[in-house]
Amino acid sequence: MAEGRYLHFGFKFKGPPKIKELEPLFNLASDWLRYAPNCWIVWTKNSDKHVVCETEAPFGS
Repeated sequence: MAEGRYLHFGFKFKGPPKIKELEPLFNLASDWLRYAPNCWIVWTKNSDKHVVCETEAPFGS
């Protein structure tokens, strides 16, 4: 079983924050905390690369 880790996500949005688009993705993680309009701490057992790829989706990357 893979060990979990905390990952920090900070975004610089052009325009209004895309919170509604991102929160469903963070809900896939074991747990998360949003502490600012553009910053989240996520607890996940997924690889860093997997999580980053998932969070890029709402931005068309």
